[in-house]
Formats: sequence, structure tokens, C-alpha cells
Amino acid sequence: MERFGEVGVVGAADGPLSVHLVLTVRAVTEEIHEILERLERARIPFAPLRRPDQLVDDPHLNAARQFVDTPLPGRGTAKLPKMPVRSTAFEFGLRRPAPGLGEHTREVLQESGLSKDEIDALASRRVIG
Repeated sequence: MERFGEVGVVGAADGPLSVHLVLTVRAVTEEIHEILERLERARIPFAPLRRPDQLVDDPHLNAARQFVDTPLPGRGTAKLPKMPVRSTAFEFGLRRPAPGLGEHTREVLQESGLSKDEIDALASRRVIG
């Protein structure tokens, strides 16, 4: 670790294994925000790996308006990711709210080829609501 100096960040010339070693050791001893600040100060390109549940709190994704507030039936709203594509012709946004449980079951089954009688038979057996 001494050869990497006080900043604790290595450059590309030190090789990817060295970078990985330093970041692994730092991750055990430092808070992640401290590591990210050091990488930022050293002007090393990086992108932290995030779990899906952490993405909605990502400052960059929020600043870039990469989420759309989506109303959930009976549950308030949730942030859902937008398409990872931008267009000057139109905005990728929410066309309609998420359906309630079973709200479009009959339509989906009809579109997939079932007849009204077949769908009614499923409903009478409580296979669908």
C-alpha cells in the first residue's frame, strides 16, 4: 500500500490488479463515499456497482432525471427507471399507471387466443379473478 501514496489511489499504469487490490483493502476499512470521493479527486473514471434497490437514491441518475414517478394501485408512488435512451423527438415517460392485480387478465387471455367461453371457464374454476 505504501507505493500508492497517501491518496490511496492508483493509476492505470499500475495495472487493473493493483487497482482492484487497493480498492478491496480500502472497502474493508473506509466508507464507500470516502472511496468515491478519492477516485473523483484523482480524476479516475469509475462507476460504483449498485443493487437495484440502491439505484433510486443515486444522485447522478436523479439529476439526469432517469426515473419516472409511477402511481401504484393502493400503494402510493414508486420510482421506476426510464428507458436508457434519449430522444429529442419525444420523452420516454409513463403512458398509463400500472394495472391493479388481475385488471387486464381477460384482455391478455383474449389477445393470446382464448375464447370468451374458455376465459369464463377459468374464472368459474377460480383460476383467474
